[in-house]
Amino acid sequence: MPLEHPVEIKITVGGDPTESPPGSVDEAVQALELPDGRARRIWFLEDLTPGLTQHLPMLETGQIFRVRLDEKKNGSREADATVKLRPARRTQLPHPWDRAHSAGEAPKDGTDGYEYRIEEDWAGTRRFLAASLKVDIDPVRLTPEDAPEDSRQSALPPREVFGEHHQRFLAACADRRVVLAALTPLGPIEGTRWKDVKVGKFTTMVERWTVEGLDFLELSIQLEAGSKGDPLERLIAFSTAVAARGLNPFSRQETKTRRVLEHLAHRAGA
Repeated sequence: MPLEHPVEIKITVGGDPTESPPGSVDEAVQALELPDGRARRIWFLEDLTPGLTQHLPMLETGQIFRVRLDEKKNGSREADATVKLRPARRTQLPHPWDRAHSAGEAPKDGTDGYEYRIEEDWAGTRRFLAASLKVDIDPVRLTPEDAPEDSRQSALPPREVFGEHHQRFLAACADRRVVLAALTPLGPIEGTRWKDVKVGKFTTMVERWTVEGLDFLELSIQLEAGSKGDPLERLIAFSTAVAARGLNPFSRQETKTRRVLEHLAHRAGA
């Protein structure tokens, strides 16, 4: 049966010092023969209200808030702000949020464009439907022209870049009302991305995330909507191809978002 939605299959390498000794991620980069990749910085927003029974309430209720800043090889920059519902239910996605769509023209909130996706995320035994709205933003809002070139922190709190389009998406689809101003920015995470990396017969996206005390690679492939491939068979074959390159996947496979949010929230609490 053709796939109703795209399926992204993810495998994590590294990320735990007890399983991955220092230098193991560097060795994985060498094993994959990766050239210089595209640098990026990533922030997440979470509710760190003291005394909550849930450690990561936004993540645990399926709401993810992310801001990215990409450094292009020609020296220019791109930035976007994303709200993702994961896991999402089909019953919480009314029209027009029941289908993927995008716009190249600026929405009402003055951004450059947006992309709305519905896809399945597979990481180990985890299978989630995810609905995400990515809105392009002006990178100057994150790194003003007069900011030091080596500045790591955003001069503008990332929560301020979520605009009307995100608010409409949340109002229509989210189970819980969110006051963005009450969320705490976490990060930045230093990232590097490589596209079109050959791993066996698979064309793979590779992304490295590094933040104090945490360093790992995520390798991912995507099955397009309408394709007839069995995702489970592809997962097994992809895992075999990764192992054949001498890489040792982390035993606790999960999304990189959860891994870094747990790390960043623990560090912020400490």
